[in-house]
Amino acid sequence: MRQQEGKVVILTSDDVVAKQLERLTADDGLELIRTTSPSETWLAMNRQQPLVVIVDLTARSIDGHQLVALSGRARQSDTPLLLLSKQSRKDLASFAAVIRARDILSKGEPVANLAARIRMWAASAAACEFELVGAV
Repeated sequence: MRQQEGKVVILTSDDVVAKQLERLTADDGLELIRTTSPSETWLAMNRQQPLVVIVDLTARSIDGHQLVALSGRARQSDTPLLLLSKQSRKDLASFAAVIRARDILSKGEPVANLAARIRMWAASAAACEFELVGAV
């Protein structure tokens, strides 16, 4: 059932998770745009204007400086930044707060749960975007 339409950018080198999330979010009208480097992610954020950006902290291509830059870009455009990691939410909570990530998705959770949280953030972002456009 299509509830919303929009794009979600995910920086990951994990083929399995990316394909599963793409399949589970497509029915909701979300297009998952996979990137494999911070520079690709930056371009996708500028060109695609996603509802949500997800950064996999286990991606081989990202370092702390690049993550901070992506976080700043997401804040600038008021795009929710979600972290995907093998670490627990508890372990990453203070780090996520520093870079102002909105949520932490654990690779230990079932992928269906991760997809549901992504849909929730996308719906929230779409609603805020609609309110802003409607107010103009």
